[in-house]
Amino acid sequence: MASTCVPKTRRRLPHLALCCLGFSRILSAQAGAASHPLDALNKDEIVATVDVLKAQGKITNTTRFPLIELKEPRKEEVVGVRPGGPIRREAFAVVYERPSNRTFEALVDLNAEALISWTEIPDVQPSFVEDDVKILEQAIRSDVRWQEAMKKRGITDLENVVIIDWAGGYFGLTDEEGFRFERGASYYRGSSKGGALRPVEGVVALYASTLDRAATD
Repeated sequence: MASTCVPKTRRRLPHLALCCLGFSRILSAQAGAASHPLDALNKDEIVATVDVLKAQGKITNTTRFPLIELKEPRKEEVVGVRPGGPIRREAFAVVYERPSNRTFEALVDLNAEALISWTEIPDVQPSFVEDDVKILEQAIRSDVRWQEAMKKRGITDLENVVIIDWAGGYFGLTDEEGFRFERGASYYRGSSKGGALRPVEGVVALYASTLDRAATD
């Protein structure tokens, strides 16, 4: 089935490729005071980062956090640290506003509970979060073209089809600007919930969230 739209995508932040966690997943981090400058942020520090941004009026109920991580201190601070002595704790956050499709980077001083910097990063797309996965799956499952593609392959129990999201890629084309673009691959697991997933060949769903529609190849 031929694609009916050519979705657009924007340049991605290279340092975000390793992280696509939503804030709810990030909160699984361990709590407790850090004892070394390179200790990962704990739960309390992640919550404190969000609280600082909220107090500064930078975030709303629609804000999502593709990334909140430790901003590593300078090497001399790490080498010179003494047991029980003070250590610098700063958090780096990538903040995404879906309604306006805008991405920001924030730096928070956790010791002082203060915002160090807040910068909008234009022409980028952050990593996908859980919302993206849910939106993608809902759009694909409700699309008649995808439903028909499954039926042509003898699959009528669509609840046993698992849709897995993949980044759509960026190819530098002029008509690919301004969209949050994902691919959805379909896998059939049969009636057994623990059964092996088998790829449904020849069906790739393309989704551009700003178009609010899916296209199936």
